Amino acid sequence: MKYLFCIGNKRSGTSFLVRLLNSHPFVGITHESDVLWLLYCFYNNRPFSRAPGDGIRGAKYTLEMTEHLFDRTQKPRESFESVQLFLLENGSPWSEPQDTSQLRVIGDKKPVQMTDKALFSFTTQNFSAATFIHIIRDPVDWLVSYHNLVETPVQSNSELLEFWIKNERRVESLAQLYPVLSFTYEDVCTRTNKLMNIVFQSIGIEGESDELKFTPASFKTYPAKHETAITPEIQDYWLRRKSQLSL
Repeated sequence: MKYLFCIGNKRSGTSFLVRLLNSHPFVGITHESDVLWLLYCFYNNRPFSRAPGDGIRGAKYTLEMTEHLFDRTQKPRESFESVQLFLLENGSPWSEPQDTSQLRVIGDKKPVQMTDKALFSFTTQNFSAATFIHIIRDPVDWLVSYHNLVETPVQSNSELLEFWIKNERRVESLAQLYPVLSFTYEDVCTRTNKLMNIVFQSIGIEGESDELKFTPASFKTYPAKHETAITPEIQDYWLRRKSQLSL
């Protein structure tokens, strides 16, 4: 079995990417099961808790359904596979049950958690040749999407944008230690087939993406509808990363 994880910032296109990946019968990625964080706690003899800077819903559901599958007599990847297969086969409040009979690639998406250096290190040590995929989104578009769909305590735009750039810099730092495939959200939406063929090739599975059944996303941009101050630091960072990563 091969392993694939989506990292970066929430509201950056990782849910759409997971739907694309799961359109291939060889791939099964759960929707934020928090399984890596839970395994990190379990194998380090720490109590299960909320991951720093993240929510608890995914972890709570995973524990309710699969805590009996956590087993210290097994390697972390073995417990991981047991938990993920259970969640994929039975579905969750966020995803339909999935046929796992042909799976060759299994993983999870939990963007913010997986940029934590300690958790990232735990993952690379226990999941050989894992693939990490990172999506970066225009910070203004991201800000509007975050306001619209993320339930968190009210934060100012400046606080949220600092959160955005902190996580993006963490990804860049991690990519110096371990290979990370990074793409822009715009390319995920507008160059979907090309991008997915790159991803499928990188994880060593067959199948041109134009043979798969998925509905491309409509790329949306929000700046004209939302007034916010983007600091020169954040604007320069975004333009640099966009130029580096655009297909």
